[in-house]
Amino acid sequence: MQIILASKSPRRKEILSMLGADFKIITEETDESSDITDAHALVRDLSLRKGRAVYQKLLRQGDDMNNCMVIAADTVVLSTDGRHIYGKPHSVADAAAMLEDISGKTHSVISGVAVLCGGIECCGAETSYVTFSKMSKEDIDFYISSGEPFDKAGGYAVQGLASLYIERIEGDYFNIVGLPVYLLKNIIADKFHMDIKKIFNIKEQP
Repeated sequence: MQIILASKSPRRKEILSMLGADFKIITEETDESSDITDAHALVRDLSLRKGRAVYQKLLRQGDDMNNCMVIAADTVVLSTDGRHIYGKPHSVADAAAMLEDISGKTHSVISGVAVLCGGIECCGAETSYVTFSKMSKEDIDFYISSGEPFDKAGGYAVQGLASLYIERIEGDYFNIVGLPVYLLKNIIADKFHMDIKKIFNIKEQP
């Protein structure tokens, strides 16, 4: 089975590599504009769009899609009041507003995963919770000056400098990074009746 990761995210690449997976990265430009206001529905829809775009690209190339599995994902952060969906900040002011909102509070991180293989497609969503300590204006300015917030949903990287301010995590850590491994394993097992260890060609450690 050829595994295709339909994402340019270095975090998702790192997670699959950490598992010892044998995979390729192939991406295709996808329209991510949406009127969907439910975060779970949004990440499912966007991950499926990304996966379908790559799946169709491979079909056009003549690839055997019965022996090819495409994995796509999307991650968003919910504001602490649950009313706003945060993607990646577009400016310093945008990043500061996000960090001010989550400072000293608990918020939700939601990732969608889509898996496509042999004409079958399935997607799901996972939620984790992150509690930040109270960040001063100096803390926020320091973090923004690092440049880390600008390609991260919600304006922070849990595995980076933001860890200095995170008090507690509830749920799947890898979901917060961007690829919920447990959900992915269950989709592959339940919907495709495959063992993730075998199709990822994960070797036993000596």
